[in-house]
Amino acid sequence: MPHPDLSLYCCRNMGVILIVALILAMGIRPVYAEHDVWLIDTHQAPWNCASEEGFEKAIYYQLVGNHWVRSDAVSFYESQAPEIPLVLFAPGYTSTTADTLEVGMSLVRLYPPGKKCRTVFWNWPAEKIRVRLARDIREKIAVTDASGHYMAMFLRCLQPESQICMIGFSFGNRMICDATERLGDERPEGMQIHLVLTSAATDQEWLASDSRHSNVPRLAEKILILYNPADRALKFYPLLYGNGSRPTALGQIGPPMTRIVPEFRSRIEAVNTQCFVGAKHRTVFYLQTPDFRRSMNDYLFFESF
Repeated sequence: MPHPDLSLYCCRNMGVILIVALILAMGIRPVYAEHDVWLIDTHQAPWNCASEEGFEKAIYYQLVGNHWVRSDAVSFYESQAPEIPLVLFAPGYTSTTADTLEVGMSLVRLYPPGKKCRTVFWNWPAEKIRVRLARDIREKIAVTDASGHYMAMFLRCLQPESQICMIGFSFGNRMICDATERLGDERPEGMQIHLVLTSAATDQEWLASDSRHSNVPRLAEKILILYNPADRALKFYPLLYGNGSRPTALGQIGPPMTRIVPEFRSRIEAVNTQCFVGAKHRTVFYLQTPDFRRSMNDYLFFESF
């Protein structure tokens, strides 16, 4: 597939930054003010060539009281306490900043009373900007590839003994799996990683031992996969690349367990959510499933029973 033209993303950067700032300036209801919540906005980072210099362009916002306040990377990393779990949420395709905040806060609202964690919303250029859907989706694939690089850089900057739970929806799962894979053997020995993959728009075979994310089951201590054979959006996944290949989505049929290294299979929990979610392709429905809610203490807060 030819390299996509990402110039449209670049020319819209300033407009997106202003929109993000406006949305964040509107504040938020007091019910969330007690939580340590951040948003990392990567709209202004380059997507045709991911680099450390590019990631330095990411903008950090912190929820202070009832309002979002612009901060910086130094404040974020210096204030991180490794004994407090970090929950990162990566939204899916077409998500706007407002969508990311709405869904992210829905997640925060599900936290059991008294639980402490740092929550990070990963705000990437997921908005639909092309008239032709197929072209827009294929360009977003390139954007998620770059975002996987940036997210891996983010993970490397965290405290070595961090407890990290990354939750992805749809295309967001491409980023968190790519980031985990790219972290590879650079992952500090004391770092713990949990993944929650909901309606994953990734190739089903990528977790296999000889494929793109083959190291993810080794690097993550726990992986929860919420899949749904009835998901109406993922039914079109075989047409994603437009190059004759017809892969099936992980979020539609679950992981290829027989092709995953045997010693790591026990780390993966796959749950069919069709009876709870139906055909809908929306994050909030997956977050409301009994399987996600029962797993929160274990996956998000690292409390095994």
